[in-house]
Amino acid sequence: MTKLKNLHFILIAIILLSFLTYSFAAMSDGENVQKVHSDATVGCTVCHPQGNFKDLNEYGKVYKDQGRSVEAVKAIDASDSDGDGVTNADEIKAGTNPGDAASK
Repeated sequence: MTKLKNLHFILIAIILLSFLTYSFAAMSDGENVQKVHSDATVGCTVCHPQGNFKDLNEYGKVYKDQGRSVEAVKAIDASDSDGDGVTNADEIKAGTNPGDAASK
């Protein structure tokens, strides 16, 4: 019985630590965008589809490919990741989503 309780405790701890690690990674990514665009409001949907924080939108994929850093944000600012005719930087500054072509 004690072994089973210990196993449950270990599993819960692993799940919680995994969640915290994922959350901290996402927070640092948002901070990277915020460091480049200090006047912008940055949320999870800059890199993720609305309501789906496991997948990446087009901006998130390019940001990840560039190395997930402040330098990555700067490197892709002049690009148009979602192909809607507006640069990533202009969308972030305007509060629209650089990874969603319907948002410009």
